[in-house]
Amino acid sequence: MTDTTFAVERETERGIARIRIGAPDQLNVLSHATRFELSDAIAELGREPWMRVLVIQSASARAFSAGVDVGEFAGLTPLEMSRLYESMSTPAKIAQPVIAAVDGHCYGGPFELCLACDFRIVTEECRLGLPEIGLGQMPGSGGGQRLLRLVGPTRAKLMCMTGLKIDGTTAEAWGIASRCVPREELPAAVDELAAQLASLAPPAVQMMKLSLNAGGDASLTTALELEGKMYATLRTTEDYAEGLVAWQEKRAPNYRGR
Repeated sequence: MTDTTFAVERETERGIARIRIGAPDQLNVLSHATRFELSDAIAELGREPWMRVLVIQSASARAFSAGVDVGEFAGLTPLEMSRLYESMSTPAKIAQPVIAAVDGHCYGGPFELCLACDFRIVTEECRLGLPEIGLGQMPGSGGGQRLLRLVGPTRAKLMCMTGLKIDGTTAEAWGIASRCVPREELPAAVDELAAQLASLAPPAVQMMKLSLNAGGDASLTTALELEGKMYATLRTTEDYAEGLVAWQEKRAPNYRGR
């Protein structure tokens, strides 16, 4: 099987980075090595101070990625298998917001990667699923747990325990997708959200992501305490001061990420 590659594109003036997976007309099945290379690329972009938003998309309308090469799993130890979720969790770990643009097939590990992103914009034609149960397995890269938190136990069990594949319209209705659009509108919809996020104060956007991600796994008391301290911290930033002055002067703010 030809290994699927990916390309990194940097639009530094706009603050937007893109990772484009695979090639036109391909199913973009990821090898074991590629999934970790992809994870490393996401983490590296997250350390670049100019980047305000990351978009992960496919070069193929056939698939975001139809899955991973399960044939390689036979050579992995149980310990290695138990840590596979780490590579697919990287979008949730970087400070900047991450948008997954999903068209075509998106199954297994790559769908779990999308679930770790902050936003998922999908097409009506896309197909999403966790089919591992059909191989006598279960999702092992965080998909079950992230779905549970997104859609609740009833729908998470339906997808994970039967291997149900859903379309983009259903994904939006269930709260998996941030937005569902016709295929021809996907680039514009993704660019619109990316530009909107990039125009906002980076400290506020990044702290909001951290607050929501951490608060979702905390008690309400702890989450409220965390949110309050983050709110107070943001009031000390240069971007907050700029936002306030811009509002008073009725002009667009010039945020510098400070």
